[in-house]
Amino acid sequence: MSHNPACPSAALGDRCLFVSAAALSVSSRGFPALYAEKSRLSADHNVTSPHSAIRRALSYRADIARLGLLVVEQAFGEATLSHEFGSLKGRTAVITGGAQNLGWAIVESFCSAGGCAIVVDRDTSKINPANSAEAILTLEADVTDPTLPDRLDALLRDAGRSLDILVNNAGLGRDGGHALTASEDEFRTCLDVNLVAVFRLSRWAVSKMMTRGGSIVNVSSVYGEVGVPGMCGYSTSKSAVLGLTRQMATDFGPNGIRVNAVAPGVIEHGRTAEHIYADAWYRHVMIDGAPMRRTGKPEDIAPAVRFLASDESSFITGQVLTVDGGWAMGRFPREYPIGEI
Repeated sequence: MSHNPACPSAALGDRCLFVSAAALSVSSRGFPALYAEKSRLSADHNVTSPHSAIRRALSYRADIARLGLLVVEQAFGEATLSHEFGSLKGRTAVITGGAQNLGWAIVESFCSAGGCAIVVDRDTSKINPANSAEAILTLEADVTDPTLPDRLDALLRDAGRSLDILVNNAGLGRDGGHALTASEDEFRTCLDVNLVAVFRLSRWAVSKMMTRGGSIVNVSSVYGEVGVPGMCGYSTSKSAVLGLTRQMATDFGPNGIRVNAVAPGVIEHGRTAEHIYADAWYRHVMIDGAPMRRTGKPEDIAPAVRFLASDESSFITGQVLTVDGGWAMGRFPREYPIGEI
């Protein structure tokens, strides 16, 4: 059998799994078809990682969607290659606001996927060192501190790690009022925490990723996608984060750096949880108005962040993934579910 030197093969002992570019076709039923051929190893096709070989082969067909789960098994049944969805094995992520609530859910999700999380928070005392092992490093800091990038540089250097992922999760949620009632100081504070700090850390992260690529995930808000009464500073800052996301994705995509955002809806944690139970009008608008008819939990958002940080989204950049139970799409409170009227 002849070999095309442009097509990779995956080494499996003294044999290899050869995946040809021509074989990566889409069947009439719409599913990607992988045809494996048995061949002998040659110097031209010797690769150390079966996964890298498969991924390189998949890249020959840009019109094939990313496979959430890839299992390629030799016809002669000697080995099975499997791809773990959302794996972050060997990756290092800086996660701001990661010591509690949504941030902590993101940290746990990343660590469960094999990643190392560097948690930046004003208070990291709630993180149990016994449960952290080497998968979690902490840095007590305010994201508005202009020296934070230098401190992160020192931490990465001491830990012998390189930056792969940045999650800008830290944020300030305040009602703030409308443009006639919000003070300039309140407005500026929202911008400093929710936008300027994101810009500063993202610029730092990009400088670390220029030659090796990476992923930045900004946690915005559904309030950044729609106008919300009395949320002048917060909505403005979160909307600006979406603009920054698209701009940086455009500028640094050629360097292999992806920049995306997650826009959570009403998440039941912290002050928001208190607001939900204290304000009947808020419950009616934000919960009854959502097709899913419930609040979100941090565990609903963390997988979306992990997806955008992982290789599963390697062809996704400049996008906003809204995780809000459908609220922004269908804000029309319904008294009864269909079928019960």
